[in-house]
Amino acid sequence: MSKKLFNVNGLPYGLGNKIEELVNLEAYCIRTRSVCRYYWNNEDPSFTYPALVKFKRIILSNYRLQDERPKGFFDLDPVFTTREEKLRAIKNIKILVDFKKKDVSYTGVHIRRGDRIKKEINGTENDIDYMDVTLADSLLERTAKALNADPPKNVFICSDDEDSKRNFIGMLHSRITIIDSPIDTPDDCPLVYKEFLALANSDKIYMCSKLSTFSAIASLINDIPLMSFFSERESTLIRCGADVYLLGQI
Repeated sequence: MSKKLFNVNGLPYGLGNKIEELVNLEAYCIRTRSVCRYYWNNEDPSFTYPALVKFKRIILSNYRLQDERPKGFFDLDPVFTTREEKLRAIKNIKILVDFKKKDVSYTGVHIRRGDRIKKEINGTENDIDYMDVTLADSLLERTAKALNADPPKNVFICSDDEDSKRNFIGMLHSRITIIDSPIDTPDDCPLVYKEFLALANSDKIYMCSKLSTFSAIASLINDIPLMSFFSERESTLIRCGADVYLLGQI
């Protein structure tokens, strides 16, 4: 009997969001024994990335499709697929980058600011994943303090804000070594994939943001701890299925 085929047009968001959608769809396809044709949406010029990922039950398309997304695909509570289903699905991912991890153990840090910062936070449902500048700056300080309390030997840091990254490095204990490239990749590897793979192959990831799907989905690849100052219910983080370790309240 042939497998059911359905279409989904992906959202024009960041790489973490794109892979999150694919993980959920792969999990759904495993459960329902179906196949998904997925439009890799690069319509927003701010979030344009080459499609360097493959899944067993997903066919990537460069063209917009007649959308037939499953019921509940955008629902955040209850979660569309369980953590266990996501972990099974993530085993089917193949990232089409020839990389090699260096012989070094390290902790990953992802500083996510950018469009996660709003001038005003009104406490509404639409603001649940966002921060104001004060909270974002406090997260930098609290994350550095958490690392300094039990300093790892090596730390890899990626960020969408170079000034914040420099400030953060200045807060770290002198015993911590900052490593810029814990993995080897080809010269033409897009930076966003290099950073994603570096986070995914760390010992743990500190998510320096209220929510970063980039951090959360990277942590799923090898099911490593995701360190956060916010619980899964204080944002929509629960939808990612990460192994969240709560550092404490802000």
